[in-house]
Amino acid sequence: MKKLLIALGAVVVLLLIGYFVVTSSGFAKAVVLPKVGAALNATVEAESISLSPFSSVEIRKLKVTPQGRETLATVDLARVRYSLFAIIGGNIDVDEILVSDSTVTVVQRSDGTSNLDPVLKKLSEPAATPAPTSTPSKSPQMNLRSLQIANAKVSYESTAADGTVTRLDVEGANFNLKDLKNGGTGSADTAASVKFTQGPTSGPPTNAIDAKISGRFGLSLTTDLAPSTVSGNAELKAGAGRGAFKEFEGFGATLTAELTPEELKNLAVQFQRQGAAFGSMSASGPLNLAKKEGRLQINIAAIDRNVLNLVGAPMNLDFVTTRFDSTNSVQIADGGQRFSIAGSVTGRQVSVKQGELTVPALDLRKAYDLVVDMAKQTATVNAYELKGTQGGREILDGAITRPISVSWAANAGAAPDASLRLAIKDLRLADWSAVLGNGVRGTLAVQAELGVRNSGKDLLFEARAGLRDFNG
Repeated sequence: MKKLLIALGAVVVLLLIGYFVVTSSGFAKAVVLPKVGAALNATVEAESISLSPFSSVEIRKLKVTPQGRETLATVDLARVRYSLFAIIGGNIDVDEILVSDSTVTVVQRSDGTSNLDPVLKKLSEPAATPAPTSTPSKSPQMNLRSLQIANAKVSYESTAADGTVTRLDVEGANFNLKDLKNGGTGSADTAASVKFTQGPTSGPPTNAIDAKISGRFGLSLTTDLAPSTVSGNAELKAGAGRGAFKEFEGFGATLTAELTPEELKNLAVQFQRQGAAFGSMSASGPLNLAKKEGRLQINIAAIDRNVLNLVGAPMNLDFVTTRFDSTNSVQIADGGQRFSIAGSVTGRQVSVKQGELTVPALDLRKAYDLVVDMAKQTATVNAYELKGTQGGREILDGAITRPISVSWAANAGAAPDASLRLAIKDLRLADWSAVLGNGVRGTLAVQAELGVRNSGKDLLFEARAGLRDFNG
């Protein structure tokens, strides 16, 4: 008996020694971090790691550097407080996840490579396929009381072949998610400052703009952790602009959302500047997320250069007199396996200017009807029509001759052949002198046809063109 007690005492002492070794900062830094780094193809370092296996882990001065590249991420403090016994019992019970004062920096060189490449390459390697389970897995039981990202910074820098440097900096980013649990109601709020610059390597940027983003949402989850209700809004406010972004000073956009278990009551983006509204995008209609079925109306109204130039400015594009409107009906059925969209896009006085080059204004209208069935692995374009006019004259006309069906199923049956026909009618070259050059005269006509054969596996293209009274 005495020997047994001595042996048991020795085992207890060894377990205690093992506990203190495994939970020590030195062990985690020497054993755990290198394994994490190998999984990311990076060097992962930390100043200190404090581990209490049953309740918390805290890491200070974490640094991730991809092999042979610039540092990708640093984190001043990362902390997780949890209940290990609850997790062992199948409940994800987490009091806090905190990431404080983090910096993520992505650098893309002129040759297209970046410091993110080694990590992405490693993560894209095929992983072992887990053995299939005979019984469907239940949704986990989760109770996340607080997820906080405090004072984060994200920087993206890209250098073009001509030496132009483009930077996007997100600073002072804060994100708070509270009370996320099965069948519960929580909240999320966020705020950040954003700055975009573009210009030479040295000296002040040619183009620049800064903005502030903020948002607050309330949300509830079902017992299966699916979204049940969402309501709230987010706002973007632009500040000072420079160069191509000068005209966007005071630009703003407001996102509002209201979702119930049976309906998307409203999802809308409204654009404005200095208090004056211009352009909007919206979606609404019956939507059952549990069944993955719904009928949505999606509209785009009065999107003009005030919005389009925000995208075009970095490329020195000005959309001049352009305005787009669109109405669409979207249906989702069969548990999200089948969806259809029918609608139209109208472009009024569509024109683009870059420097001294201006594309003549056109009026365009496109109508379409598309159905995709993921279960049957088919897509069908039931209707497609394109019309274009210039100065009241029709110069562009396109349509399909019959529904076009494409199948990617292995045993797909034959689908009828179809064609997309496009005609350019009496295009007066003189109207396009800004593009073609002064002195060019003549009238151009083009007939083109794209044939879809063998259920979309074969494509046939034919074109005929004629030019009358050419002079130039």
